[in-house]
Amino acid sequence: MKPVKKILVAPLDWGLGHATRCIPIVQTLLHEGHQVVLAGNSTTQHILQQEFPELSFLDLPGYDMRYTASAFWLPWVLFKQIPKMLGRIKYEHAWLQQVVKDYQIDLIISDNRYGLYHEQLPSFIMCHQLQIQVPQSSWLHQKVNDWHAKQLARFRAVWIPDYVQESMAGQLSKPDKGLSVQYLGNLSRFQKPQVASEIEWDIVILLSGPEPQRTILEELLMKPQTGRNPRILLVRGKPESEDSTQYGEHVTVKSHLQAKKLQTAILQARLVICRSGYSTVMDLCKLHQRAILIPTPGQTEQEYLADYLMQRKWFFSVAQSEWQWEQVLAEYAQFQFDSFPLWNMEQYQQVLLDMLNDLSATPS
Repeated sequence: MKPVKKILVAPLDWGLGHATRCIPIVQTLLHEGHQVVLAGNSTTQHILQQEFPELSFLDLPGYDMRYTASAFWLPWVLFKQIPKMLGRIKYEHAWLQQVVKDYQIDLIISDNRYGLYHEQLPSFIMCHQLQIQVPQSSWLHQKVNDWHAKQLARFRAVWIPDYVQESMAGQLSKPDKGLSVQYLGNLSRFQKPQVASEIEWDIVILLSGPEPQRTILEELLMKPQTGRNPRILLVRGKPESEDSTQYGEHVTVKSHLQAKKLQTAILQARLVICRSGYSTVMDLCKLHQRAILIPTPGQTEQEYLADYLMQRKWFFSVAQSEWQWEQVLAEYAQFQFDSFPLWNMEQYQQVLLDMLNDLSATPS
């Protein structure tokens, strides 16, 4: 019998995707007979404990970064919050030392939380954006990425949820020299069914991401369409909300859907409209579902992904400032898509198994 490991899994709080992409990791660890302890803020807890109600959950504040309605000012607003983020990183590193003692943790898996490394224990960090896109200054771009590489180098390895070939993230997931990296492949929590789903919705709109841009996009997409009454399902991406906003008899509004219901809704849609967040992209790639991607204005990662994925002809994208229902739908109808690659959707499982076997073979 291989020894049972107690493993801490803690995702970042920037959007729901960091939590959802941890789900297949946790499922694999539990399937292999290991114990898992989860950590994060209240939103993270809501997502993960829907899937794993039996697991312990520790409160760990997020970086709590504020955004702005102006795309132009967003980089500078984020820049002003760097001291707060550095303070949170220092806090979570000290927090980890105590948690390791209290819970006898053997292994740490961090999703983009730079402070969750331990000098005496194997610590891994998941990150798909190894090349941070910094606009307006090549000097600042280099400084930010040098700092980022230094943070990642503190971990035993960087786990990249992408592929070397037929990359979903393009240049974002290309590592700096000197980093120890392993490619996990797709980390979607969904399972593509063998039988095609019947169409239930003309349009499924998946909203996510920080305010105020989430609400700005919702209001934009809910403006009436001339001469059209499509059946729309709007998923607002607010798991802790009890909002019951309605936009007319042809629009069904859900604050949040659990994984199975969300997967069903996506597969039952003629068209999906969503942000170009990376976890959403992984979900759509796994389900082989086309979509119109609208990157969050000023969020350079999403803007890069939207452009890259449209160039690959896997998805169609449009800037939020250019949204016009009739024009966008006409252009989408004429767009020539390429087939999705035949990705290995279980690649992450082999990486995890190899890691656990290596740890078991290493003397304590």
